[in-house]
Amino acid sequence: MLPKYKKAPVVEVVASVQFQELKELAAAHIAGVWDAFGGKKVYPTYKEQPPLNDIPDPQATTGIMIEFSDKPQLARQWFMRENKAELIQVQRDRFIYNWQKETVGNEYPHYEKVIGAFFNNLKCLRGFLSKEKLPSPQIVKCELAYINVIPLSEVEKASSVLRDFVWSKGDRYLSEPQKVNIRLQFEVEKNHALAYMTIATAQKLSDGEMVLKMEMNVKGSPQSTDDQGLRDWFNASHEWIVRSFDDLISDEMQKKWERYYE
Repeated sequence: MLPKYKKAPVVEVVASVQFQELKELAAAHIAGVWDAFGGKKVYPTYKEQPPLNDIPDPQATTGIMIEFSDKPQLARQWFMRENKAELIQVQRDRFIYNWQKETVGNEYPHYEKVIGAFFNNLKCLRGFLSKEKLPSPQIVKCELAYINVIPLSEVEKASSVLRDFVWSKGDRYLSEPQKVNIRLQFEVEKNHALAYMTIATAQKLSDGEMVLKMEMNVKGSPQSTDDQGLRDWFNASHEWIVRSFDDLISDEMQKKWERYYE
């Protein structure tokens, strides 16, 4: 049984799969891809963005790989809901589903709904590719990320949020730091993956408010790439993120964000 929070500070969840490049996917297919997700009625906003780089391989050594192709580069396609809460991104080797808290009252719907939407839309993409007699995505890597934002106006300092960040007091030259920037890496043995955690103070561009931003990200290759294998990978990654978040934050914040179990 995993803990949940009624007032979780989650502002974004990203579920992503990388697959072998669909070299035959072209600009002429984009309207059909859009329609497969529900078209303009469901995702009225369309944008083009530069393609993303590969999801890093946790087992690979550092290096540079250069690939050549006779196919023109295809932009990353954005399909967004009117309220900006849901975003689908597609490029030749990637499918990404984002849930975003863009408006007041748009509360985190919890993992089950988010991952359900991810798999439903991935199914729509596969259906379109099959209809167009294009190759089915051969998935090689997965990624799950949670981004939490805590306004510093709601807490005394970073150490009141994080149980492990306590600045020792006493007769010393340095005062408690005004800003924090921590990056940690962990192994997720259950998932054969690596997890990255970034905790930093930041300033919101919208209103200049100072916040503590916590990003938790799991990346790796699933043991099986059928639907059940993918669900197992994402479920294990979600469990790691939830238990790690719960382990990291202070008792005070667990109460403030109203932790409970179902």
